[in-house]
Amino acid sequence: MKTPTMLLAVMLAAGLSYAGDGKDKDTTQEIKSDAKEAAKDVKAETKEAASDVKSEAKEIKADAKAAMKTHEVEAEVVSIDSAKGTITLKTEKGESTAPVEGKAQASLKDVKPGQKITVVCRDDDKGSHKAVSEIKTKTSTTSSSTSSEKPAAAASEKK
Repeated sequence: MKTPTMLLAVMLAAGLSYAGDGKDKDTTQEIKSDAKEAAKDVKAETKEAASDVKSEAKEIKADAKAAMKTHEVEAEVVSIDSAKGTITLKTEKGESTAPVEGKAQASLKDVKPGQKITVVCRDDDKGSHKAVSEIKTKTSTTSSSTSSEKPAAAASEKK
């Protein structure tokens, strides 16, 4: 918007300078100097606006980076609300409810209250949990294999 204003000012000054009959040189010089000053002012305003936009872009980038902070939390599932897409977790810091997003929504159906899980939480710039973006269930393959081995060993001892 400032660039068209500058072009209009320069064109107006040029038009006025050519419109004279050449007898009034002082007026022409005055108009030219006014046009140059107007062009300098517009250029300075444009630089200032560009600087403001750059600093605003840096702030937005920093906010976006802060919004993307994630970390893993080990927790126990207290409850699940599939309709609302939320999960309530119990951690060392207490209970908290957070929305479930992304690929964690697919894992939500496999989670049951009382189950120990690890979740990846997306935090805001203050470190507060904003959403659960991933759910990692703890598999108990070692406990299931040992429990299946014990009955077989016990059955062979009885014979």
